[in-house]
Amino acid sequence: FFAADSRHEAYHLVKNVVDSSKYVSEFRLDGYPVAPADILHTGRAAFDAALNTVNVGKFNLCTASIGICEHAMYEAVTHASNRILYGRPVTAF
Repeated sequence: FFAADSRHEAYHLVKNVVDSSKYVSEFRLDGYPVAPADILHTGRAAFDAALNTVNVGKFNLCTASIGICEHAMYEAVTHASNRILYGRPVTAF
């Protein structure tokens, strides 16, 4: 793992992946110089850091899934409250 400066001319942002403050994006490094001071982890520590990144991503997916389910529930309640069946709202049965 190494640190990269997004202001460097060799750093290219391809696209942001999510519209939030989680800073998930696709980027490309073309000839980006990596100095020894930029290296954060090597060996087993680098693998552990990568695995931790996956764990954080799973947590973010979990919270997004909860939001999706909550929105689906509200949509279902709104639909049911506006649905008329046999002359009565479905929620009145």
